[in-house]
Amino acid sequence: ADQLAYEPDRCTGDVGISADGTITWTGGGARYVYVMRADADNPGVPPNLDLPEGTLWRLDVAHTDDPIASGIQYGVVPEGASQYYPFESSAPALSKGFAYYLYVLQDIYAPLTRCTFVAE
Repeated sequence: ADQLAYEPDRCTGDVGISADGTITWTGGGARYVYVMRADADNPGVPPNLDLPEGTLWRLDVAHTDDPIASGIQYGVVPEGASQYYPFESSAPALSKGFAYYLYVLQDIYAPLTRCTFVAE
């Protein structure tokens, strides 16, 4: 319940998505990367809470593959990952000046980074 009720703070330092689309997080390799509207609910466990309304882009890494490292590009699926959402299209463009929520997990319910940022 504490994960679902978590209130994110603003991203600090280099954490977030830079103007060139680089996604940076802290804490190590990730198996799940979400970029969501700032007002989206926190992701929960599958099968019905893991894709909250407001999710714009989500990457997954299979448990048999190595986690992905910080420094990936928004909208680009790195080797070893798969795009889970959107299901049949590319990641939507982020609008300059709008707030978004970066939610990165080491594994289900093991968050690494959870913060909001404003697109540059």
